[in-house]
Amino acid sequence: MTSGNQPGVLEVPKPVSEETTDSALFVRTSAEGMVDFSRERIVEALVRETLLDQETAGLIGREVEEQIRAFHTRTLTAPLIRELVDAKLLEHGL
Repeated sequence: MTSGNQPGVLEVPKPVSEETTDSALFVRTSAEGMVDFSRERIVEALVRETLLDQETAGLIGREVEEQIRAFHTRTLTAPLIRELVDAKLLEHGL
């Protein structure tokens, strides 16, 4: 993910801390690491990659997060999140 402040600079996701709550969600990265789930990452990617407005991207992000939490799982993968986002975009006719 590139930084919004400096073109071409990659942001490294914050590693998962030792202190977590029962409702914490984790994403397995391609490097086999684990990072905290962030709805904001979904929203930022939608605005950047699909040119959706912030409000619509926020709606999609909230719906995807609700769907993920309904799975009652603590760990998921980035490809699964992408597929869920794609499905929500289709549901909204986008």
